[in-house]
Amino acid sequence: MTLKKKQDQYTVYERHGQLVLAINSEIMIPERAPVRLLSAQLEELEYPRVLFKVLVHGYLCGIYSSRKLEEACQYRIDFRWLLEDRKAPDHSTLARFRTGRCKEAVEELFYQFVRKLEEMGETDHKAVFLDGTKLESRAGWYTFVCSRFTTTGHSTCSWHRIYEISLTTLVLNEIKAHSEMVKQDEATVLDKLKRQLLSESTAKQEDSKLEISRLRRRIGELEHMTAKLYEDKVSGAIHGDTFSVLIQKSEQERIQKADRLDTLLAEERKVQQEVENIHQWADTIRRYLDLQELDREIVEELIDHIEIGERSVIDGQRHQDIKIFYRFVGMI
Repeated sequence: MTLKKKQDQYTVYERHGQLVLAINSEIMIPERAPVRLLSAQLEELEYPRVLFKVLVHGYLCGIYSSRKLEEACQYRIDFRWLLEDRKAPDHSTLARFRTGRCKEAVEELFYQFVRKLEEMGETDHKAVFLDGTKLESRAGWYTFVCSRFTTTGHSTCSWHRIYEISLTTLVLNEIKAHSEMVKQDEATVLDKLKRQLLSESTAKQEDSKLEISRLRRRIGELEHMTAKLYEDKVSGAIHGDTFSVLIQKSEQERIQKADRLDTLLAEERKVQQEVENIHQWADTIRRYLDLQELDREIVEELIDHIEIGERSVIDGQRHQDIKIFYRFVGMI
């Protein structure tokens, strides 16, 4: 006679003097649930198993914040199932996992997983947002891709790309580093940025000042000539037809010189404003010394645009040129 041992599907708790049966999350997840498929696919990769599953499933569900992931692990049955009913990790653990020492390993795992999805035909990179260069696969993964490549293909460019998690980590760390530098020695940082700004336009500014001086002098002369022409007309020193020709010529030149002067003065004011903007940038970035997570509001406040270069391998190490251009000051 064979005895079958029955597996308990619940845990017994006592609450307010009553017995409560906590059901095993295994029986709450349908057999064909996406989270089961995800778990099965990720089993084939070598990684810190549970945390990476939680991270990937969170991204697929549109959950990026470490605190939101912590909350999901505490209250959502699909995350509880991935955790195998273990204690939910706190947000600090999740943040360290994806931005600390495991950052490069996590990035490589994402590349492996996306390549696997491509092999399975689960992502085709057909949903592309040009200029913003954000690509969404059917599986919900986000990658920033060269917009020139998406429109022209290999004939003019290569598919240089970067995962959102990698870019987010890089931007977050750079913002904190600049904030720390401003806090430690603001005067030196501001002086460096001013020299960087002025060095690009010093020669042009000197030429502009000389031209402004010449234009002001010439406009003054033309205005004096106009007044003299009216006096000569009234006194009868010049004929009416001659007056008309001379006054029209003088006014045309005065308008031309005045327009050019306005343009140069506007450029001069722009440079002065850019110097003032450097101080505004320092005041803004100083607030983010203890920044833990990026959101859209912070990115729009601080960053103008980001340029992503092509990935390459040098001496066995991956390299990628990434340039962050900040509002007010450009690339630092």
